[in-house]
Amino acid sequence: MKTKLILLLLIIGARALAAAPLEATKADSDTLSHGVNLENLVVYGSHNNFGVISSQMSAVALSKEQILSVPVFLGEPDVLKSIQKLPGVQSGTEGSAGIFVRGGDYDQNYITLDGSAIYNAEHLRGYVSAINPDMVSSINFYRGAFPARYGSRLSSVIDVGTKDGNFERYQVLLSLGTLSSRVQVEGPIWKSHTSFNVAARLSYFDLIAKPVLKHFYNQPSALQPFSNLRYYDITAKLVHKFNERNRLSAVFYYGKDTDNESPTESSRSESTIGMADVLTEMQFSEDDYRASSNESQWNNLLSSLYFTSFITPNHRLNINLNYSQYMYDMANKNRIDSKINDHYRLFYSHDETTNLTAHSGIRNLALTVDASLKAGTAHWLRYGLKLSKQWLDPKTTVFKDSKVKRYCGGLNYDGDDSYLNPKYEEYTEYFDYTSGEDMSINNLALYAEDDFAVFDHLKLNYGLRLSSYFVTDKSYLALEPRLSLRYLIDENLSVKVSYSHMTQGIHRLVTNNLIMPSDIWVPITKDVPLMKSDLYGFGINYDWRGFNVAAEAYYKTMDNVLEYRNGATYFIADQSWQNIVALGKGRSYGVELLVERKVGSTTGWLSYTWSKALRTFDRPDNEINGGREFYASTDHRHNFSANVTHHFTFSEKTALDLTASWTYQSGRRGMVPYAITYGQGIREYNYNIPVTAYGEILFKLNAFETPYYEDIYNVAFTNGIIGVAQPFHTFRDINDFKLPDSHHLDLNANLSIKHRLGESVVGLGIYNVYNHYNISHVYIGYKDNKAILKGICPFPFMPSLSLTQKF
Repeated sequence: MKTKLILLLLIIGARALAAAPLEATKADSDTLSHGVNLENLVVYGSHNNFGVISSQMSAVALSKEQILSVPVFLGEPDVLKSIQKLPGVQSGTEGSAGIFVRGGDYDQNYITLDGSAIYNAEHLRGYVSAINPDMVSSINFYRGAFPARYGSRLSSVIDVGTKDGNFERYQVLLSLGTLSSRVQVEGPIWKSHTSFNVAARLSYFDLIAKPVLKHFYNQPSALQPFSNLRYYDITAKLVHKFNERNRLSAVFYYGKDTDNESPTESSRSESTIGMADVLTEMQFSEDDYRASSNESQWNNLLSSLYFTSFITPNHRLNINLNYSQYMYDMANKNRIDSKINDHYRLFYSHDETTNLTAHSGIRNLALTVDASLKAGTAHWLRYGLKLSKQWLDPKTTVFKDSKVKRYCGGLNYDGDDSYLNPKYEEYTEYFDYTSGEDMSINNLALYAEDDFAVFDHLKLNYGLRLSSYFVTDKSYLALEPRLSLRYLIDENLSVKVSYSHMTQGIHRLVTNNLIMPSDIWVPITKDVPLMKSDLYGFGINYDWRGFNVAAEAYYKTMDNVLEYRNGATYFIADQSWQNIVALGKGRSYGVELLVERKVGSTTGWLSYTWSKALRTFDRPDNEINGGREFYASTDHRHNFSANVTHHFTFSEKTALDLTASWTYQSGRRGMVPYAITYGQGIREYNYNIPVTAYGEILFKLNAFETPYYEDIYNVAFTNGIIGVAQPFHTFRDINDFKLPDSHHLDLNANLSIKHRLGESVVGLGIYNVYNHYNISHVYIGYKDNKAILKGICPFPFMPSLSLTQKF
């Protein structure tokens, strides 16, 4: 007679993990005794199992090993780029670590490091995530069916847990890569009781990567925007065990980026200009000096105290006190000194100095009390509260001093004195102002949830979160119900449905212009209400021979989302940001597929997403795009990723991991002008009215098309007079332009050799193996005197090398 034996693994710091049942006869069972030595046992999995049995859907648990195996930009292991390869997730620009989940915006992702919120989880202009993978112990990613203990964001939760230091012995990791170097040191302070873990990273892109990569660019100057980018970060953790049931952890993180673009200057030039009403050609000398510089820096600071106590074996209490801070500062300086002369007189001069500074800061102080209780065999309760205060201080300072002088006489000597005594018109523009104000939000949230096994086949997780937000002269109260249900058809197949209502109290204002994007963080106010979302999901999970297959469909609605009004930016002097934004609605829907294999020598996953993301701004005085629905900037129709790793074991001391990853994504959406006109005036919101400059009809606007003004002086020759003209960009529908689809194949090989000093790992990677030009941005260029769009491909074929030594 056959009997099922259950192998139960108990691991310190993790919950009990039951392996698959083992088949054995009664005789086999009788021979088992204490002290049996087993072969080496490898446990595949993570802290959470969101598969067939779980009531949780729309969630994935990633291990540190999975993150390290994914080929990425310049071989730099990256937490967020690993998440980008999961269903329902899109990246922003090519190579960026930013993530956009199920049609939501970047600010709708709740990213935490041991409970502390990270507001900008990126380095190197978004191409590297700010989370050091050497310090990661677990990552739980939720894109739907949110448990009640999570809140304050609409689209996703990325819960990152840090790694405890070794309580028994010291360990050191040194790594030298193409982009940065890493060091990690861990060990006991009081053996078996207190440990530390410290890791740091330092980049040197401008010293090593740039000289190498310029040989792979057909335009080496394309590396100029990255030439002075630098970052560093440090993560530290201290853990003390009072006894088997109580422990205290302290976590600290600081990361900083600097971006100092080299000043750019133009040179003096001479040109010959033929005028239509001039019989003879005239020689003009143009002395044009233009210089610009841009400096920016941003940093994240996190700290937390985390106390865990097992009141009873089935009752756990967690108390987390944490502080988060994100600061961004930018300074832009421009200088123009331009003159146009013939042999006798000045025709045009432009002398201008412009300085722009911006500051955006968020500080967050939070206390979380969380308790979990296993009540019998059918209920797993979780309840608690979160109290937080956020300070936001967006500010801008703009200084401009501009003087323009232009000649008003004729171009030829005609007997009058205008030739000998030229007449000029002068235009002066001067302003110096600072805008922005400090704001704050207080938030209190209470929650409770229950993971309830109704009977063997039916299990549900239901909960409620009560969130309250307090701002100046206004308070908001929101009930957020959560429900996730699983019906088990058999031990390998289940069906799941879910519903989540979420709220959010901060916004990130983003422009959709693909030529010069900008953004700034702002809070809700008495006039800008709370963002809300409702998310519905349906899914099927299936286990088959080591593979887990998850297919899901979702539909999400959002209310009170923000966008800039047509042509607006934050840098406006005479009004509050609340007057230049519009309130609207959003909706997104799609289907997702994830196939995973975590056991055996060959592992990996395949994911695919088909989705749509839309926005509508049709409220009175809040219309955008004429009130018509338009594609969100986060709309990507198709997103496919395949990641496969094979492990070779040559001996007990030598192993090789080979990984191949292929990614395909529909091009991102944005706005580029479809027409550029020049003139000295243009009427805003002009419906079918000719726009003229110097009496000539230049352009006719269609309904709902809005002119955008850029303050850039150019010289125009009209009717024999030199005048100052300015370009006006005209757009059609919002986000009607789509970049080309992007795709790339990446390879990675890690050779591991163990020796008496520890372990050495040599890594070799290739990003974009077949050198496909993936466009991340576009700009307006000229060819044959015609304006055309040109694309920027920042990452062609890019090799990387890393050396890691573990002691």
